[in-house]
Amino acid sequence: MESSILIQGKLQIAEEGLLDSVSHSIASLVGSKINLQLVSLALDSGTGTGKRSNVHKLKLGTCLPNLLTATSQKVKKNTYVFPLNFSVAEDFGTPGAILLDSEVEREFFLESIVLQPPGSEYEILFPTKTWINQSKLYQGPRILFTDQTYLPCDTPKGLEKLRKEELANLRGNGTGERKSGERIYDYALYDNLGNPDLSADLARPVLGGSKSLPYPRRCRTGGKHTKADPKSESPSASTYVPRDEIFSPEKNSDVTSAGIRTAAHEAQTLLSGENPFKTFEELHNLYAGSLDPSLSEKYSHDDGTIFKFPPPAVVQVNKQAWMTDEEFARQRLAGMNPSIIQRLKKFPPESTLDAKIHGLEKCSIREEHIERQLEGLTVQQALDEKRLYILDYHNSYITPYIAEINKGEGKAYTSRTLFFLTGKGLLMPVVIELLLPPGPPSSDATWVNRIFTPPPSGKIDWLWQLAKAHVALVDACHQHMVSHWLKTHACMEPFIIATRRQLSVMHPINVFLSPHFKDTMATNQAARQTFINSDGRIEKSFVLGKHINETSSVDYKKWRFDELAVPRDLIRRAMAEPDEEAEHGLRLHIEDYPYAKDALDLWAAIHTWVQDYTSIFYENDEAVTMDEELQAWWKEVKEEGHGDHRDAAWWPKMETKSDLVETIAILVWMATGLHAVAGFGQYPFAGYMPNAPTMGRRLVPEEGSKEHEELLRDPRAFFLASFSSQREATTLMATFELTSQHMSEEVYLGGDGDHPPSQDPRVVAAHERFVASIAAVHDIILARSSNPTPHRAGQSQVPFNFLLPYSTPGITGRGVANSISI
Repeated sequence: MESSILIQGKLQIAEEGLLDSVSHSIASLVGSKINLQLVSLALDSGTGTGKRSNVHKLKLGTCLPNLLTATSQKVKKNTYVFPLNFSVAEDFGTPGAILLDSEVEREFFLESIVLQPPGSEYEILFPTKTWINQSKLYQGPRILFTDQTYLPCDTPKGLEKLRKEELANLRGNGTGERKSGERIYDYALYDNLGNPDLSADLARPVLGGSKSLPYPRRCRTGGKHTKADPKSESPSASTYVPRDEIFSPEKNSDVTSAGIRTAAHEAQTLLSGENPFKTFEELHNLYAGSLDPSLSEKYSHDDGTIFKFPPPAVVQVNKQAWMTDEEFARQRLAGMNPSIIQRLKKFPPESTLDAKIHGLEKCSIREEHIERQLEGLTVQQALDEKRLYILDYHNSYITPYIAEINKGEGKAYTSRTLFFLTGKGLLMPVVIELLLPPGPPSSDATWVNRIFTPPPSGKIDWLWQLAKAHVALVDACHQHMVSHWLKTHACMEPFIIATRRQLSVMHPINVFLSPHFKDTMATNQAARQTFINSDGRIEKSFVLGKHINETSSVDYKKWRFDELAVPRDLIRRAMAEPDEEAEHGLRLHIEDYPYAKDALDLWAAIHTWVQDYTSIFYENDEAVTMDEELQAWWKEVKEEGHGDHRDAAWWPKMETKSDLVETIAILVWMATGLHAVAGFGQYPFAGYMPNAPTMGRRLVPEEGSKEHEELLRDPRAFFLASFSSQREATTLMATFELTSQHMSEEVYLGGDGDHPPSQDPRVVAAHERFVASIAAVHDIILARSSNPTPHRAGQSQVPFNFLLPYSTPGITGRGVANSISI
């Protein structure tokens, strides 16, 4: 008889979150069975897979659990620990996997499994943190691996088959409708945003899979298609999210509570409907303390202001600052959309539009419009000195739909806004060109151009104010639908899907990236259901209307993954140029560019961390090319996830260590810094509608017209009537209040909950250096904000802190979350 040894361990099941139902309580597990079997790293020559232990049959009803209090980030969870005993042959070797067969009728959260091999001082950890359902849902047992990472070529022989089998389980077979609790990842087009069966007016085109409307892919749900449009999936069938991507009960509790608060805030204007605000005071009364700074600092729902919105940062200190030209320009460098402005390299600006499609258009801005504001320089001299800049929303996402928009209730322009960098280093707007398309487009039809210039210092010109607001309108819509939704949320989802499908949970790149994917797929699914769907909150409150998603598709045509890297983005926009002697190897043309300075600091820390981590596993370029999982992952990202750009020459080749480092650094940047600016800046700036309206109701009146006379009689009322109604404004105030806040379980980049990807001493040491570098960036940005330059805080006194790494829960205007988590 072959002698055996005993391997003991413990299995931890957690009651997840604060609002668990009875069905998710530990008591409901009593009497259930869980069968577990160890798999060795060593190969069983007879079976061609790892050696197996006996099956440990854990009957929860016969085992009194020890109640422990385990602490995670600011959350206490009840964790029940059950003993395990496995009998194995003496030559079994080291356990590397566990096969878990659950007979429990409902899901439960498996926190971890820990084994203690006899005679060893080290434990073997299985950091599972996964939801377990009945095995019949998976058509086989769950495969659980230890916390050890291996490149495919280094996989122990006993785990090779299981590694491939687990990836196959996650990929599925591409058929059937996904069921709640499943773990299958696959791709689909954006064919579920409309609801044509409910109304023909709610039909929306499919995004992705065509040259005309390219788009990133979403997670496939396999739902039934609508009767009215066989190409569209029914929105009611599109709620599936792979189980381990769903919000934790703790997160659900936070989001629900925040949603209740914002709904209460929104309720105060339900009866006002589409009426405009009559006065600014009427708008201000929506906020706690009516924008009294002393009360704003003490804002709390305990003070009887449950129906009041929190004061947006842009008007907390100075209610009038948003109207100034200085603040208008500053927000292009340090607002919620600070990566769009470009340096002007040629005057006048030129159109890149196809005249056959859009009609003839020639810029109407002339030298005489701006030279008096150039401090004695000619236009050419200002160009040569790199002091002219442009915000170009003519060659942009909105242009193909501007005529259609203006046929309805919405009113908007395409625009060009030029800025001049003064001798004091202050950016100022010098001219705005608003454009409307011709009638029926033809090769000889011309656009209608209007030119607006700023009034003398100290005077208010309401035509100029309206022109600035129309620029801010299109910029705000771009921020929400392109900079935020498209470039972070939508573009990240294919990378998550490909990672789950092609990189084993044992792969060091999967382990590294997974914390940066937390909650993103669940957030995106919720957005498709309630925010960007037909007749959703965004459609009903944006001037883009039913074209909101199509306009983001226009911008996706120009999307380049490689240009998301901060240095490349700045060079592309001509905001910086390479300079070996400058910090980070780049010289900024606007020294006081808060976004660029902070972004370069954070990017450098991320890039160094990625370089240090990947060098541990990839000794040379050949190791990159020979990694079969990595190559399959990258191939699938390009050909499936972002398949509409499959033939683009700009994709990294994934042939060198440098390719790998740049790729992973960009993904981390997308999930952290890029989203921090795009997401958490919304309420501080757009929470005050006049500063960043999303709906246009009236065009700028022509001088001498009846509308102009109306403007002159009551300019403030005319201004308010020109943009978002009370319903539209408060709907988005409530939306941005929710999406701009950090939840209690938030993990911040380099913060307390940001743990090393593995316990490999080399990884731990590299992670410690990274944490220290993020702390240094935090201190640098704090120092910049404590002694702010004109562009960092401005007259509104809202310091640019969106890339300050750490934060507390709530709307703080700071904090770089570790993932796109809301």
